[in-house]
This record gives sequence, C-alpha cells and structure tokens, in this order.
Amino acid sequence: MMRIYIKKIFFPIIIIFFKTVLMFSEDVTNDLNKNNNSSFRDRSKYFMKFRGNTAIVATYIFMWHDGMIDNNHYTFTNYSPVDYTDKGDPGKEFHTKEGRVIGGRWGGSEVKAYLNYHMIAPFLTLKHPLFKNNNIKFSLHYEISPITMNVGMSVTLTPIAFLTFQSGFLIGPGWSFAGIISGIGINDKGSILRQNFIGPHMQLWFSSTFQFDLAYVISSRYIRWLHFVLVLTPTIRYQALLSINEHTPYMYEEDIGENLNGWKLQGEYLLGYRIPVIEDYTGEDRQFLKMKHKNLLITAGIVLRMDYLHLSHFYDSRMKDKGWGSDFCFIEFGPGVNIELPYNYYVTLFALFKNDRFYTSDTVGNLDYREREYQDWYVYFRRIGFFFGWNF
Repeated sequence: MMRIYIKKIFFPIIIIFFKTVLMFSEDVTNDLNKNNNSSFRDRSKYFMKFRGNTAIVATYIFMWHDGMIDNNHYTFTNYSPVDYTDKGDPGKEFHTKEGRVIGGRWGGSEVKAYLNYHMIAPFLTLKHPLFKNNNIKFSLHYEISPITMNVGMSVTLTPIAFLTFQSGFLIGPGWSFAGIISGIGINDKGSILRQNFIGPHMQLWFSSTFQFDLAYVISSRYIRWLHFVLVLTPTIRYQALLSINEHTPYMYEEDIGENLNGWKLQGEYLLGYRIPVIEDYTGEDRQFLKMKHKNLLITAGIVLRMDYLHLSHFYDSRMKDKGWGSDFCFIEFGPGVNIELPYNYYVTLFALFKNDRFYTSDTVGNLDYREREYQDWYVYFRRIGFFFGWNF
C-alpha cells in the first residue's frame, strides 16, 4: 500500500515540477536543435548549465586575553599567560569557582578545502532584463579539514536578478589529529574532552542574498568607473552535534567550546568597490564555463560577518540579568580584497577584528564560561587569511 501511495503522490509532483520548468524556459528544444553541430563544451544554447568550484582557505588566529579588556573597549594581541587558578590567584580575587589560565598559547590556524558542483536550470524566466536569467540551482557540497569532513546539498532560487534564496544542509564527522587537536569535543564545565568520531555534526540553513551594483543603474558611459557593490546575506542556521542534548556545550574545529545545539542568526555583508582591469566575459553563457579567458577584476571593501546570535538559547543567561551573555551577538569585521584572475582562478585576502564579552573582575578567571558574569564588550584583532580557488 505504501508503494502505491508513493507512486500516486510523488511521481505526479515530479512531473508537474519539470513541466513548470519547461513552461518558463524559452525555446529550449529549438535551441538544442540549432546547436547539434557545435562542440559539447562550446554550446551556448542548452537547457541546463553546469558549474563548479574548488578552493582552499588558510587562516592564522592571533592570541588574546579572553574576557579581559586593556583600554577603551579594546584588547591587544597578547601571548603571555595569566594564571587565575588557585595557584596564580590564591586569594580568589579573579575567580569564584574553578580557575583557568588565560592566553599563553601560540594562537591557532585553520586549513580547509572546499568542492562545490552546481546544476543550473532556467526557471520562471521572462523577457525583462531583471527576469531573463531567473534560474534554480541544485548544488553538491564537500569540505574537508585535517579534523572534520562535511557533505551536503543546497537549492538556490533566483526570482529576480538581484535576489536569491537558498536552503541546504551539511553533515559529517570529526576526529582527533595526532592526539593534539580534534574536530569535536565536549565542554565539561570548562574542560574540553576531545572526542574521536563522535557525532555526526549537522548544519541546516535558510538564507537570502541581495546584491547591488551601482554601475548597472546609471548611464552606460560611466559603468566602468562606478562599480560600487553591496552584498547582503542574512542566514538562519540550525547547528547541532546530534549525539548530545541542546544544553551541553561543545567544541567544533578547535574553537573555544561554547557551541550549543539550536538555531542561530548569522550573516555576511560586503560594501566595496570593483575595479575591472580587464573584462572578458566571453563564454559566460555556455553550458560549461569557458576555461581560458583574460578576466582581471579587483574588488576591495569592508567585510562584516555576523558570526552568530543565539536564537534557541537567547534567554538562557542574558546580559542584563547579570548572566554570561547568551544574548550577545558576535561580529567579525575588517578589510577584504578579492582578485579574479585569468583562467578562472581567484584569490581573496582578509584581516578581521572581532567583538567579545568582557567579564566582571571577580568572575573572569572562572573556568566554565557559564559561571562568568557579563560586564561589557570589547574588540580585538582576530585573524588574517586567504582563499585560493578555481571555477570550472
């Protein structure tokens, strides 16, 4: 009975979907017939596009005194340890519970490789310039680091030239590397218990992207020099280590170990200026991306990342209630430069600051972050890094 039910419901939905796609795709059959004699890669008339990209990111994270402030809402890079355990703070001036050592490490690093593949079909297209390239994109995602791996899928809908909507997921394990670092660990009252192949770890998100380029809304004679760009991508993300409950904090990819299962508000925003040194868009309309071109574009601007604001745990321990700051919003910001190179290569460089919570002097030394008391905010220099990638 179940198989019959699936056939009656599922198959008609698939048929209706593909009929809808074909209905809003202009002259698909005719375009294919006209290009039967063209080479497979050089086709400019087709039903679907196929695109992919691979990239590697490497960052260095500077060391700072977590929860402490130097002057005027800023704390400097500092590798000297501060001992707020019973040994270093016997009078318990800076800790009321089990104490901790702040700083003293060499910092941190991140290396991760990405591979994405996209299948793009026209969807809800119209002849108006804002709607003629409307499409739906199905993507496969793979990412790996020395201590984690994730695989997933996403669907992206473009209903108008400057707006997209996306939903997707990633899931994968974490493991120990050389007995020193681990992809996943349990935060046991401030002590990180590093785990090997515990999980899995899952991410599920819904996002939208608004993108605007001033040059395309003014006279064409000025278009080359007025590429002021704005990109806004707010995201709602569910992130969870599926083997634990929602009130157990955990570490992911050697972060500070304050993750909690649940929904978060995140976002990436860019305000920049694009310099088209050499523009070569030949082949952009092909079924497969042209492999050889002379394109050289430089985009420089200010990057702002909303790392996260807890939604599921917003009221757990609020700042105004003298809690540890469950309602605190973490933000990274700083300069970034993206260089699009010939042959579809690209490089992105960035240097980012970040805000954090400044705790009261009598609780800043407590080992468990949930036993500290929020007092104020501060900013510190977080990290530098680069992306190097290739579109194909």
